[in-house]
Amino acid sequence: MAQIEASIEGPMGIPSLMGNVVNIPAMGITIRFTPGKTVTNRDKAIRTPTRSFEPLTLAEFTSAVSLPGRTQGGFDGATIIAEGTYDTVAKLLDADFVDVEPSETVLIGALTRVSPVAASPLAINGVDVFMLRDTRLPANRKNKNGAPVFYNQYSFPMKIDSAVPSDTAGASEAPSSVEGYYGDHPTDAGKKAFHAFLFEYGDTGKLVDDPVATPQISIERAPQFRDEGTLWNVRARGTLSALHPNASPLNQQLMLFIVNDQGAAIPIPGGLDIELDDLDDGFVRWRLRTELAKSGVLVDPPRALLIRNITAEQMTGKAVFDTYEIDVREA
Repeated sequence: MAQIEASIEGPMGIPSLMGNVVNIPAMGITIRFTPGKTVTNRDKAIRTPTRSFEPLTLAEFTSAVSLPGRTQGGFDGATIIAEGTYDTVAKLLDADFVDVEPSETVLIGALTRVSPVAASPLAINGVDVFMLRDTRLPANRKNKNGAPVFYNQYSFPMKIDSAVPSDTAGASEAPSSVEGYYGDHPTDAGKKAFHAFLFEYGDTGKLVDDPVATPQISIERAPQFRDEGTLWNVRARGTLSALHPNASPLNQQLMLFIVNDQGAAIPIPGGLDIELDDLDDGFVRWRLRTELAKSGVLVDPPRALLIRNITAEQMTGKAVFDTYEIDVREA
């Protein structure tokens, strides 16, 4: 029996669940996913852009209930990226990692309508935009059952009614954006609309939490851990919100932690050089570019990265942190 390294990217059919094994038809191939660990001790995973499915929630992934704005059942017709090995005897692809998205669609441009009413759409470039509330692809990466989250340009949750339409005098010229898919309009039969799992405003807006009373820190995108044999090449970045007036923007103590498969946050060994850049509007950008030895707690790839602002915590007595699942890339 030969096991050949394999990957696939293309349209998928309706997945099925037998016990804890998911079978996914795609381009004439059967993809088999069995929860567990890879040979490099990584957690196998099925993911959408804002959600990972644990072994106990695989039935949710294989549900045939249509996603909002789609007529196909579940993820039928969605784009799948699967990586693993092809079994030449069983004639199927055993996948370690499966990423699924109905359609890799992005809309960028002028914010042409703002509505504080959840049932009413936003609009970008005149296209109606509805935020997804389906737990399989929620517009809330931290709580699948939570209300949609709207992010400003620094990846901080903002109040959507503070956004200013682009045709308003004095409005920012920076574009806003949404990611998701184009489908049927939920309220106007025969029309189409954009269904978004991510909204990013082109300006700052008003944060959900007051940035002085409640300082915040963000991780803007999935941190990258690239496997380089004996080292992890790490890239991550984010932003600090405005702090107490007496705080020095560029003199803050930040601490980084890895989150393991059991959910424990473990400090990254050794001191890390985190770059801080003062931005024009009172926010501070942080960046991490480093290499970490694959030893101790870093032998196995972590699940997520956690960052804390110790200075802000000491000044306010409140926890100031953010977490984001790590994008692990093989050598």
